[in-house]
Amino acid sequence: MAYPRVARNAGRTAGAWPGDRERTCSFRSDSAAPFTDYRIVSRGHLNRTRPDQTAAALPAGAVRREVDRHRGGVATRVSDAVAEEIPVAFVYNERPHAVMLATPADYEDFALGFSPSEAIIGSAAEFERVDVAPALAGVELRITIPEHRAALLDSRVRQLTGRTGCGLCGAQTLEAAVRHPPPVAEPLPIDAAALQRALGALKQRQTINVATGATHAAGWAREDGTVEIVREDVGRHNALDKLFGAMLRTARTFVPASSS
Repeated sequence: MAYPRVARNAGRTAGAWPGDRERTCSFRSDSAAPFTDYRIVSRGHLNRTRPDQTAAALPAGAVRREVDRHRGGVATRVSDAVAEEIPVAFVYNERPHAVMLATPADYEDFALGFSPSEAIIGSAAEFERVDVAPALAGVELRITIPEHRAALLDSRVRQLTGRTGCGLCGAQTLEAAVRHPPPVAEPLPIDAAALQRALGALKQRQTINVATGATHAAGWAREDGTVEIVREDVGRHNALDKLFGAMLRTARTFVPASSS
């Protein structure tokens, strides 16, 4: 089945969050064909899910929406799977720090991975607890860390919501935006066949992406290419933070497979 390849003037009208959003877009299959408008009502991304996928149960992070699909000049109302995206607020010791747009899944891993990757804590041992608190507009991750660490956040206030495609949104200085991690002391050679094996397995483990075609993934594998942990999100850096948190939570270390 051929899908439209050329788009123009995509627009969107938003309802009251966290309700649905309506998109109106125009597509054509090639440069000579006329444009055809369609309307999609969703809280996520447009997807080309097969009918057999929409009939199955969806993983956390994917939702089902009714959409108008145009094929050959005929409009059909169908059920489609889309990737979900909500605001996730990070609150440290009752101090609001950042709001990220993310897939609503693996919150504990997200909180634990985000905290050291943003240099908010020095190690997982300083991560005392997290409470996931649903709110009207999204979710709050209420995180408790040592008070001296939380006090340092007062000088790192972010001014913007973090979009799914950007991990630097709202950083006020170059030092806050670009932090250099310590170099790897002893790099471990990875066999090319093991790497390819891990890449193939990583794709198969992306359950949200299989359903929606709209999420990134990060995975870690053993040296032989056996994938152990996979996390998905609409944002690549979110997926990596969730993976990092899952690894810290299970206190395991693996050879990296890939992030996509």
